[in-house]
Amino acid sequence: MKTIWKFPLEIANHQIIESPSKAQFLSIEAQKGVPVVYCLVDTQNPREDIHIYLFGTGEPIDHVKSPLDYLGTVTLENGSVWHIFQSDIKNKKELFKTWG
Repeated sequence: MKTIWKFPLEIANHQIIESPSKAQFLSIEAQKGVPVVYCLVDTQNPREDIHIYLFGTGEPIDHVKSPLDYLGTVTLENGSVWHIFQSDIKNKKELFKTWG
C-alpha cells in the first residue's frame, strides 16, 4: 500500500531513519519546533536505513568527502536554520574525512 509517512528528526549531524525501500522524499517542514521529513512509501517494500545529515547555516561541512543529496532547509521557531541531506553511504567513516 502506498501512503505518506512522517519522520521526525533530531537536531544531530547524523541519524538513521528506517523506511520502506524506494521512499520518495516529498518535503521537509518544522512541526512544533521539530524538523520532519515527509516521504511517499510503499509499505510492502522491505525496510532500509536512510542516513540523514543536518548542518546549521554557517557550520563548516568541508570535512564531508562524499556527495550528499540535498533534501531541503527548515527554519525552527527558535530561529535556527537547518539544511538536511541524505547519503547512500552506509558507513559514517566513509563519508567524513579524518580530522587532522
